[in-house]
Amino acid sequence: MILFRIFIFLYGLLTVIAVGEEVKVEQFNWSHPIYILLSLCLMIFAVKTDPEWLLYFGLIALIIFAVFMGVTTNSFHWMHLIVRLITSITLIFVWNWLK
Repeated sequence: MILFRIFIFLYGLLTVIAVGEEVKVEQFNWSHPIYILLSLCLMIFAVKTDPEWLLYFGLIALIIFAVFMGVTTNSFHWMHLIVRLITSITLIFVWNWLK
């Protein structure tokens, strides 16, 4: 269970770091705080493990928002989406198996 929490926390942290690196290269835009907020949902869940909906909301919302941003900015990356989708589905199944 502790390894799962660490992995969830790192998944959220890596998204925050990716947003920070993107801000360095490109201009700050309105989507960056949303990515950070959704990542914080995962990080809070990893530390508190309660409420459980934070895990589901954070993972699903990150996928939906990534698709939305990819379509609206014409920078859709299928491979990135597939990896995020597989990771999210795996994390949800593992969480349901562990509890």
